[in-house]
This record gives sequence, C-alpha cells and structure tokens, in this order.
Amino acid sequence: MSTKSLVAYAEAKIREMIVSGELALGQKLTEEQLADHFSISTTPVHEALKLLSTMGLVIIKPRSGSYVACFTKREIENLNNVRIVIECEAIRESMQRNYKALCDDLKFNMLEAREASKLADAKKYINVDNRFHAAFFRHAENEFLDAIFRTIEAKVFTLYNNAIKRYAAADIEISVLQHAAIVRAIRDEDFDAACARMKEHILRINNYVGEG
Repeated sequence: MSTKSLVAYAEAKIREMIVSGELALGQKLTEEQLADHFSISTTPVHEALKLLSTMGLVIIKPRSGSYVACFTKREIENLNNVRIVIECEAIRESMQRNYKALCDDLKFNMLEAREASKLADAKKYINVDNRFHAAFFRHAENEFLDAIFRTIEAKVFTLYNNAIKRYAAADIEISVLQHAAIVRAIRDEDFDAACARMKEHILRINNYVGEG
C-alpha cells in the first residue's frame, strides 16, 4: 500500500478502536505498539494520530505523547443536548416516512437487546444499541440530517460505548427497558412521548462517564 493508503488504514483502525471502547478514554497511545499491532511502520501511525487529533478523538501532548481524548462535564452536556435534538428529529421523520419498516426494525432489535441482556453481554449490547439508534436515521431518509449527525457521530459512540462497557447486568436491563419505552411510544404513534423517553435514555449516560 502507498503511504497515503497506510495512513488512511491506520486512521480507520485506530478510530474504530477508540469508538468501540477497545481503547479507553484517557489511555496513552504508543506509536510503536500500534504499528506492531497493525504490522506497519510508525510513520503512518504518527500521521493517523495527527488526523484523529483534528477530530477531537486524540489529544497530543508535547513531550508526553498521544492519548485517547476524554470528555469534560461541559462537553458531555453539550454533546447530549445536540444529540437529543438530532435524534428526536430522526424519530419524527422516520415515523412520518417509513413507519412500518421502522417498527419492524425496532421489533427485531428488541429481540437482540433482550438476548444480550439475558446473557449480560455488554460487548454484544454495544452493537445492538448502536443499531437501535442508527435505525431512526436510516428510516428518516434525510441526507442532511445524516450529514449533521456524522459531524458528532464518532464522539457520540466513543462516549456511549465506553459507558456501556461499564454496564453490569442490571444496567443493560435498564437500558433495554428504556428502548422498550421508546418503541412503545412509537407504536402508539406518540412522537412527544418517544422523544421524551429518548431524552431520558441519552441523559442516563451521565451516570457512567465522568469528567476527564
């Protein structure tokens, strides 16, 4: 691969590890270890970390090194507020445009969520939870709404996936019950209730991710 391709490869892989929670908030990133992990040289890793720093996912400290970015209390509050507005709009538009397909998707997702809850499998639940939220954007069919969400998507899922990693069995069960309440409101065609339940669900993250 060319140097440019290797940088893109390293950037995508490191971003995936950060967003998934495989690399924890605040964790130090060693270029040599990452290069060994990807079987490439340190040069593309170095450039990839610089790119990720422009996205706010990595902090580069002079004479100290690179770290996975943490979130301050204010950043979490701001991110949650923006996410609530965007996701509620996605709920509204998906209910208007693809109501039946949305309900079918959410029904299947709830089966997966209950299975993950039964197994107390936080890693599996991360994927289920991510697909739950993605369903609203997919069925809203609004490319501009998608574009707006993409500007915060990496930070949103980094924050939430790191929180879900800390979930005990009871925490997963509570999250599943919150999903069920959102789905129930949508089936009742009650947008206001669905949006209110989504807001409660999103703000629950404050219990698991503190100021960094």
